[in-house]
Amino acid sequence: MRVAARARRALLGAGLLGSGLAPVGCGPARTEDVAPARPAPPSVAETVTFNRHIAPIVFRNCAPCHRPGEAGPFSLLGYADVHKRASQIARVTKVRFMPPWPPDPGYGDLAGPRRLTDEQIALIQRWAAA
Repeated sequence: MRVAARARRALLGAGLLGSGLAPVGCGPARTEDVAPARPAPPSVAETVTFNRHIAPIVFRNCAPCHRPGEAGPFSLLGYADVHKRASQIARVTKVRFMPPWPPDPGYGDLAGPRRLTDEQIALIQRWAAA
């Protein structure tokens, strides 16, 4: 039984690593497990792309919970998943409903905060509108 469980974990880990994701719990994301959160901001004329601008934001801040077996009610592990919900993601990030991080800023720093910057929210807005 232990061998089967280890084999399943190895296959899952290999699948996640092959997809560019590393296994992460739904708790605070560790920066060594995920893509960089702050890509270079595009100029106003530059097109916002999923691979360069949106994927690092989603994989760091959304995918730890929005993947099979975690708290998010749907998966956000790939382009098709995110594209299908682009307007919803734009809406919930704009009002800061997502990612959920209840502590108000300025009342102490906690490890692994999941707040999006204004710049990241603007990128999501631009991408969803395009």
